[in-house]
Amino acid sequence: MATEKVLRMNPADHEISYANNSVTQAEEKERRYSAGKVFYRRSCRFFLSQTLSNQKLALCAFFLWDSLALKGPVGLEDNKGNIYMARSSPPSVFKAYADQFQKDFTNFLSMRSKEIMPQGCMVLTCIGRKNPNPSKEDYGWELISKSLLDLFAEGVVKEADVDSFNLPYYTPCREDIAEIVEREGSFDIKRLQVFEANGSPVLSREEQLYNQDLDFNVYLEMGKKTANGVRAISEPHPCSHFGDAVIDKLFTRFATHVADGLSNSKFHKLTTIVVSLTKK
Repeated sequence: MATEKVLRMNPADHEISYANNSVTQAEEKERRYSAGKVFYRRSCRFFLSQTLSNQKLALCAFFLWDSLALKGPVGLEDNKGNIYMARSSPPSVFKAYADQFQKDFTNFLSMRSKEIMPQGCMVLTCIGRKNPNPSKEDYGWELISKSLLDLFAEGVVKEADVDSFNLPYYTPCREDIAEIVEREGSFDIKRLQVFEANGSPVLSREEQLYNQDLDFNVYLEMGKKTANGVRAISEPHPCSHFGDAVIDKLFTRFATHVADGLSNSKFHKLTTIVVSLTKK
């Protein structure tokens, strides 16, 4: 799997692009201030194996997203029927994800510590979970698994391909973050907060008025918006594994499953972790 293919983003002028489906990108594509010993950057993928700047920085900020090795952690052979951590996953799967995250996040902190001056500040934010026990959490990726199994039943994808596919993400809890920061030793935690919000997009008043005809299905439209957002950030991974030909079918099916869940009042809550660190 070529790194360039996995790390690519969709064209910025398309409805499924990262730029058009990210609040961060909607506000600003990227800003950097380096002249005054300040560095500010919002990043989609963050476990970099080298430093970003030759200067010592007083302030930097990152949005942490694609947190694991490109093919996901090793040891996921028993995660059949799932593409991520799920309630039905065996303990070895949760351990494999946690071990890989600990390794990668430790490396990230070590690299950033070389860039930031003593008493400099770094702010990190990431999608996380509230429950310290990862087996007690719903992560929202189950509907992608369900959509892939639908395509397998229709003969579109192979069962072996579904079983061998695992997303290279990790949603830590606040305890994960605190423990790794303390163990790595380069930073002190100034503040660590957890926020929860509705993970499904709500249609604006203008969108609702524009679609007042009797055939308009608000849940299906919300399902499509959710699918576009998920596709914008995750498409390269299923695309590189299953091929381009199945992607439209996959996210169309996913949108339908999301709409069904919304119509039954099953809203997925999105947990965000924000941590402010000070370089020792």
